[in-house]
Amino acid sequence: MKNIIPNKLKKGDRVAFFAPSGKLKDGQLDLMIKACNALGLDYYIHPQCYSGGSYLAVSDEDKVLALHEMFQDKSILAIFCVRGGYGTMRYLDDIDYSIIKDNPKILMGMSDVTALQAAIYKKAGLVTYSGPMSMHFNNDFDFAVEQIKKVLIDGDGEILLNATDVLSEGIAEGKLIAGNLAMLSYLTGTEYDYDYTDSILMFEEVGEWKYSIDRFLQQLKMSGKLKKVNAIVVGENHYKENDIFDYTFNQMLENVTSGLNIPIAVGAKFGHLNKHLVLPVGQKVKLNLKKHKQSIILK
Repeated sequence: MKNIIPNKLKKGDRVAFFAPSGKLKDGQLDLMIKACNALGLDYYIHPQCYSGGSYLAVSDEDKVLALHEMFQDKSILAIFCVRGGYGTMRYLDDIDYSIIKDNPKILMGMSDVTALQAAIYKKAGLVTYSGPMSMHFNNDFDFAVEQIKKVLIDGDGEILLNATDVLSEGIAEGKLIAGNLAMLSYLTGTEYDYDYTDSILMFEEVGEWKYSIDRFLQQLKMSGKLKKVNAIVVGENHYKENDIFDYTFNQMLENVTSGLNIPIAVGAKFGHLNKHLVLPVGQKVKLNLKKHKQSIILK
């Protein structure tokens, strides 16, 4: 299936806010609305954002209906997911992916949205964007706005990763797979999983015990995925406190990548902490990992 790269945004374009996983909390949209105003974008808050029970934002059926509506609405040029949590895997089977394929537009999110992005890429061929959600605008508003402007509006062809540790230098090309490590692991064996052949793999994780992270990494290795990738870039991970697991993250990573001879970097500016780059999931890229500079060139 040929990739579809959605059109960039321009001033006056309308962005829809969507809660694909958990229900929104009071105030979560405030800074995202401020960001749209700063970028000259119009916005629409889909009613499902504030509906539903105490955890999941409305029923699975209503989320699918909302997603279909936003893709079919010609006045909406982009869909910004507001928060993650849990829930996207519950309704992947119910999405009509032909609607998405026939009405391509920007969809941006991360965390639990990883599963939705994988499914959309696999079934519709649409490039989506792993990017900032509500927490990132709260933690570093200027960085989030700058990244949206550079990638989704200006169409800047280079993304600086600013990794803290380059474990193995090199240059690699391939389609970009980016998302949450747990979600990428959970997709294994499903029809929505990525083909990791000749890919640049970028992942992050938050709030897990280190043994769980090691288990996710071992699953990627044993499923044969890691030996197919051309490079690995890890974001800003955050672990449970008082973790007595013996290995550091770098040791766990070195264990599963031993013998691969590929470029590897850790600590790039994406994840659940303060900053999140806007990364085009599914697009072909060129990765340049050097000690003094790490970047992605969009192809």
